[in-house]
Amino acid sequence: MGKRSFVLLWLGIKLVFGSLMPPLSLVICLSMIPVALTGITGGLGRLDSLLTASLEGSNACPTLDIVVEGISLITPLVEVGWTTSQACAGWMGSDGRASESARALTASLAMTWAISLGLKYSIRRERPTRSYQPRLWNTRITPSFPSGHAATSAAFATLVSRRHPNLILPMLGYVFLSAYSQVYVGNHYLGDVVSGALLGMVVGKLVLIQSKSNDTSQGRIGELAYPVFRIRISLGSR
Repeated sequence: MGKRSFVLLWLGIKLVFGSLMPPLSLVICLSMIPVALTGITGGLGRLDSLLTASLEGSNACPTLDIVVEGISLITPLVEVGWTTSQACAGWMGSDGRASESARALTASLAMTWAISLGLKYSIRRERPTRSYQPRLWNTRITPSFPSGHAATSAAFATLVSRRHPNLILPMLGYVFLSAYSQVYVGNHYLGDVVSGALLGMVVGKLVLIQSKSNDTSQGRIGELAYPVFRIRISLGSR
């Protein structure tokens, strides 16, 4: 990863998080550098490859393969479906907090994908050599680091757990299954999914902070406003 990639990564994250207080912007930018290097270079890269190979599926149990592959494919649908259901609930007025939840989830998922894609094409880590033979539909289009699936799952779980504290343990399990499934089917190195999960958690926390700071007292849920992503969704009561 050259100097130009570091500069592009810094500018991209600053652009997205420019409306946050400077210390938080600085922390998230600086944290990406060691995370991006973890599991990619030197001995860590070799260890990452060995651990990934030991966790990859072996096609020994067709039922297990189909279940884990199904998890790897369905997590984006779960996240989009939950967000959509919250938006619909807010629109119909059945839940006054649903619109806030939908807006925060939308911002979190969108920013997580944007940052993860920026990292992918800045670092351009090749996907692991796969010995596992997929039994369902499976594609590997973008570079490997970090895992976008693990990142969005962690961002999603962070926000859902905040609104529903009783779902903290299920959400932890959800993130684990989402991340591990990507290693099992040979889509990602272990370092990819661990870094992706950390990225998603950080973005989710920052969205929660920004959401609180933007709340208004005018009978309308506050908007989440960013230099790149400006989301104005008036759901629920006015």
